Amino acid sequence: DDDEEEEEEEEEKVVEKPKPAAKEKEKKKDKKEDKKGKAVQEEAPTEKPLPPLTPEEQKVLKDVLKKSVFQGVVVGLVKSLEKHPKANDLYILKVTDGGFTEAQVVTNNKLVEVGHKVAFAPVGSEVADEELGVGTTTIKPVKLKGVNSAGMLCSGKLLGLNDDGDKVLTFPPTCPVGTDAGEAFIRLIKPEVLSEAREKAEAARIKAEEAAAAKKAQKEANAAKKAEEDAKKAAEGGGEAEGKGKKGKKG
Repeated sequence: DDDEEEEEEEEEKVVEKPKPAAKEKEKKKDKKEDKKGKAVQEEAPTEKPLPPLTPEEQKVLKDVLKKSVFQGVVVGLVKSLEKHPKANDLYILKVTDGGFTEAQVVTNNKLVEVGHKVAFAPVGSEVADEELGVGTTTIKPVKLKGVNSAGMLCSGKLLGLNDDGDKVLTFPPTCPVGTDAGEAFIRLIKPEVLSEAREKAEAARIKAEEAAAAKKAQKEANAAKKAEEDAKKAAEGGGEAEGKGKKGKKG
């Protein structure tokens, strides 16, 4: 009997041992999840304000964007996304441009996700008129399959920024919401365009300065030459007058 009791006690001990281990595993798991959550939070990108442009850079940017076809299109943040209740190929988004309100936008683009920063044309903005092929059209509120849509997402081609018309133009996560879409595109996606334009403008400035300096030098050389000629003529005229005076005395 004593042996049986000892065996039972040993079995109880064996059964009881894994419990703390299981709890420890759960704690470790929780810690890993906590760490993972913190890591994700730390890695979440924050907006970085674009440094202000100098007057010269603003002029260059304006020249670069002359070919663009839009007005009032900005960087918008997709806050939510859900399927359209009456159309499988449409989605309902909530998009903010950094203001106090969020616009509801209906789109057929399947690549857009929550958190994306996109080229957003709010009501009242202007984009290229695709129907006419020339000029611009003003964005107005519309109803698509019974759902109101106040704005639209734009491709780079629609804005005249690139040739990609198949997908919405998106920006880096650090791009400030509300930034002009053209400025954000040039400064964050295609900075080499601004650099090349800046270099070109600088080269043109240096060339103009060199031409002005050469013109000034030529003008000064011409003035010096004329002064020399005038002095020579004056000297020759003085000699002639002196010779005539001597002849008169002899007579």
